[in-house]
Amino acid sequence: MKSIGSFQITGMTISGFKCYEEAAHLTFGNPTVITGGNGRGKSSIADAIAFAVTGLPFFGERGIDRLHCETNPNLMVAMYFVDGEGQNHELTRTRQKSRMTITYDGYEIRQHDLNEMFGEKDVFLSIFNPLYFIEELGDDGKKLLERHLPAISHEQVLAALSESVRASLENESILSPETYLKRRREEIRDLEQNVIYLNGQKDLLDTQRASGAENLRALQDRHDTAGYPPMTRSSSPAMRRSRTTTPTRS
Repeated sequence: MKSIGSFQITGMTISGFKCYEEAAHLTFGNPTVITGGNGRGKSSIADAIAFAVTGLPFFGERGIDRLHCETNPNLMVAMYFVDGEGQNHELTRTRQKSRMTITYDGYEIRQHDLNEMFGEKDVFLSIFNPLYFIEELGDDGKKLLERHLPAISHEQVLAALSESVRASLENESILSPETYLKRRREEIRDLEQNVIYLNGQKDLLDTQRASGAENLRALQDRHDTAGYPPMTRSSSPAMRRSRTTTPTRS
């Protein structure tokens, strides 16, 4: 099937889908603004568009039985659109009991054919509903982007950086940005652990220094209270021992 690069929805027919019991014919303009109170079927239109293309609702939830109208089990969604070349098309998806049928311009096709035309489920829903990309895909969204975005050379990236950043990276071997970043993060974690350890050692040294100074002041106070002469280097026991003379041989 030919890939569709762009399209504009011109109308829809919905029947047996959520709150749309009987067939409802909708005409879309460019742009279309949908307004209405709660429970009037605004979000059901978004679900119907997503269902026509992917077979799933707006946020990609499983369990499509909830899309059926309680009073009409024969679900049908027809989407009319104009492609980028100005050609009119009709995509219809029906579900009766557990059997799903897809027709495109009157010919029965498979979901695989729609994936080739509109892109795989995650791609279409991410474009149609950005919140699906943000809230539903999570970390898988990064893999989706990497799979579809064109590769950019190391030289192109460096050319877009500032001179200082470029100088710090130009001699680095970055075959895989993910591996490079992982290694750098590990180095940063090691440095942070070293900083924590050194800060602990500094705090311990400061505590020991303060304790030593406090002990010295306490000794000085006890010495002064006892009425001893002021302590000098020569009056300390160590100095007195060093000045003791030994008898000389006659």
